[in-house]
Amino acid sequence: MMPPTFNVPQELIELIIDEVACIEDDTQRLSALRSCSRTSWSFLTPCRQYLFAEVTLIEDAGDNRKESLKARLRLQKFLQLLQNDPYLHSEHHQLSSHIKTLKVELSFARAASNKRGFREQNRQCAVLPSILEMMHHVHKFGLYSEPGPVSVSWDLVDDSLKDSLTHFCKLQPIATMELYNISEIPVTLMTDCLGVVSLSARGLTGLTGITEQGPRTHSQSPFSMLENLTVAFSPQFFDFLQSVPFSTLSTSKLPYSSLRRLETSLGRNEWDFIRSVPSLSHLCISRTSETFNRYSYLDFRRLQTLHHLKLKWDFGNTVGLKTLLPVIAWPKPGADPQFEDTTLPQTVPITTLEIFGQWNFCSRKNEQQHFMASAGWNALDTVLSGNMFHNLCFIHFDLSLHYTETPTSPKSVEKYLLNKISAKLSQLLPVLSKSPSTDVQLEIHVVGHDALSRTS
Repeated sequence: MMPPTFNVPQELIELIIDEVACIEDDTQRLSALRSCSRTSWSFLTPCRQYLFAEVTLIEDAGDNRKESLKARLRLQKFLQLLQNDPYLHSEHHQLSSHIKTLKVELSFARAASNKRGFREQNRQCAVLPSILEMMHHVHKFGLYSEPGPVSVSWDLVDDSLKDSLTHFCKLQPIATMELYNISEIPVTLMTDCLGVVSLSARGLTGLTGITEQGPRTHSQSPFSMLENLTVAFSPQFFDFLQSVPFSTLSTSKLPYSSLRRLETSLGRNEWDFIRSVPSLSHLCISRTSETFNRYSYLDFRRLQTLHHLKLKWDFGNTVGLKTLLPVIAWPKPGADPQFEDTTLPQTVPITTLEIFGQWNFCSRKNEQQHFMASAGWNALDTVLSGNMFHNLCFIHFDLSLHYTETPTSPKSVEKYLLNKISAKLSQLLPVLSKSPSTDVQLEIHVVGHDALSRTS
């Protein structure tokens, strides 16, 4: 039996549900929304908009183990809920129309089962394809392999699910896409999402279909609306981006002209792509295994639209900030002046610089060696206060020390170090710390061995 209908203005009901949806505690909020949804028909639709705004579907392993059966039963119940929706034939109120964020988690065990020859058995009990067919209004889509050290191979995913996902990505109005820890994924899964604005790719190895892309004959090119891009542990990804064919019918835009924010590791391929982006304003780069003295090609003067630069740096057990200097300095330390490009501007437009750094193998005996003037701080001050960074207004240091033995009171150590370093900031950054046009902020974090063990 469905809930009754009360003679209450619908606007008032929606205001009540909006307030309930603001409850911070997840358990309390969901419980309250479920209770409200059973109050009356008038409450049902606004409650469902919040209850089903984000849905995560976890693929079952395909076998008869307890956990796999539970996962399959959850999927079957959700499919049944969609199929029995009283608003199924309503254009605006059907349950699937409220699902704006959809996350699909692939099962490594199921992929391994397919590899062993159980594809037909898994196909017969597959539920995810039927659910995907009922989706029509997904704006944010995520496809992940289950948590673990091994990624799921696209080749080992159920054929019916691969077909459904391919069709799904073509038809949905997806603006945000996340693809994590999947190998051999076809690039068409991304290029067919013509409306994608934000894309995050992590752990995508062995991309397929890169060389099979033909010229586009319609007016909209792939990634023509892309504004935000995050790439991590995906070695072929920038080769793929450089190979994307753009429409032969559209001459109004340069490739990736909408891209404003980019986060990636730092390497030669990455830099070649970065410098090709015409309108990049926010850049976040992290240090990779590439030795720091190989950054001779890195010159931020080539990025004349860049205003916000974020550096995520693992200093390892090296002392201070020295490995950071070859990245931001120009000319590079020890570089031959005859190779200086005199045609480039002498300044960069960067106004905000954020440095997120961490040191490993710290102890109470050696922690302060990282905060000596000679440990790269004075040299950094010289670079950032020079003409090249004339526009710099804000510098934020967020620095973490990872201890081999957990300090007795990490918070006390953080406070002690912050006070001590802040007091000597005028020695570390003699020019910047006194500059009226540059604001310098400092944060210190202490991470003990116990915390590292929990997160590893």
